[in-house]
Amino acid sequence: MPKGKKKRPSSPAGPADLKKQKCGTHLPATKPGNTSGNAQNLPANQFATLPVDVSEREDIERREKVPPIFVNTSSSETVRKWLTRSIESGSLQASFRLCADGLKILPVGRTNYNFVRDFLSKTAMEHYSHDDPGKKPMKIVLRGLYDMDVSVLKEELKTLKLKVIEVFKMTRHNKNIKYRDQLYLIHLEKRSTTLPELKAVRAMFNIIVSWERYRQVHRDVTQCSNCLRFGHGGRNCYMKSRCATCGGEHKTQACNTINENIEVKCFNCGGDHSAKNRNCPKRAEFVKIRQQATTRNQPNRRRTPPAFTNMDFPALASLGVGSARVVPNLQPLPLNQRQKVADNTSPPGFSQQPRENKPAPTEESSSDLFSPQELLNIFIEMTTTLRDCKTRQEQVRALGGFIVKYSS
Repeated sequence: MPKGKKKRPSSPAGPADLKKQKCGTHLPATKPGNTSGNAQNLPANQFATLPVDVSEREDIERREKVPPIFVNTSSSETVRKWLTRSIESGSLQASFRLCADGLKILPVGRTNYNFVRDFLSKTAMEHYSHDDPGKKPMKIVLRGLYDMDVSVLKEELKTLKLKVIEVFKMTRHNKNIKYRDQLYLIHLEKRSTTLPELKAVRAMFNIIVSWERYRQVHRDVTQCSNCLRFGHGGRNCYMKSRCATCGGEHKTQACNTINENIEVKCFNCGGDHSAKNRNCPKRAEFVKIRQQATTRNQPNRRRTPPAFTNMDFPALASLGVGSARVVPNLQPLPLNQRQKVADNTSPPGFSQQPRENKPAPTEESSSDLFSPQELLNIFIEMTTTLRDCKTRQEQVRALGGFIVKYSS
């Protein structure tokens, strides 16, 4: 090769070579049965789901709110021993405290909540809980339909692709009035739909209907329909059923009080009234305890000032026994003459010398000034003359003539 000539570069890769490069011929060869090498050399997929750290998953679960679980006194001793063993072994993350009617268990997260509920269900322990905040249904009132079986309405709602949980008939307070329609309370899955989407459905069964959000009536206390205790509902109650009429261990619907002449007895207080009577002493006691707990949890709330009586202001003790306090009658002190003169002296910077009465300045009269009447006559004459002028030059000359006339 002669000097001065550089080596010619190799020819660019042809289509076949590019195809081989795209097919990944640069990867090292592996045996037919070995796929671990290819898996290690393949590039990572940027769209793959990122692995969630175990600690991060635990933190998310720990922040999830779950309702507490209450265990009845009859089962509290067995449950307390099981909780102690499970917490010490690390299989359960929860805390509990003793209550007047059993145990209150506070699980940490959904997994521990389900773990406790499974144990209580398998061992048939009496317990109750509350509705899950994250699973509370969306409650809607449907107006305009006639009275029908709730199963028929439920099937019709499912044809509208609504995730229906339950349908209830609503009763009105005044039963003496004949209403034109039957109200239905519909429970839908939370966040499965919205109220504007429901209002878009204008008719069902060829009848015009209306939808509105359910507004719960304020009640002083919640009473369970299963065990008749206060403070929880019957949906999450696994206590023994109680009769609202006789207080026995059976459902209220299965009571034979009328046929067997059994006396009416309240399960909560033992009185001769129904357990659902609003005048029950136990109901009033529970309301009072709930109000005290609410006030205790709100320390910054402005409270009503107490009413004072005469007992709050006792009489002051006297100086002596049987003697009243004597107020001395003091004579006024004589004023010193010098002090009296000093009090009447003028403040600093002001003199007591009387001012000289200077005569008020009088206006100097001079024959060179026009009187007001003369000025008024001159103004009227000048206005009349200027009005008769045709041009501005004539007005200027008229003004000059007035100056010469009255200045001489």
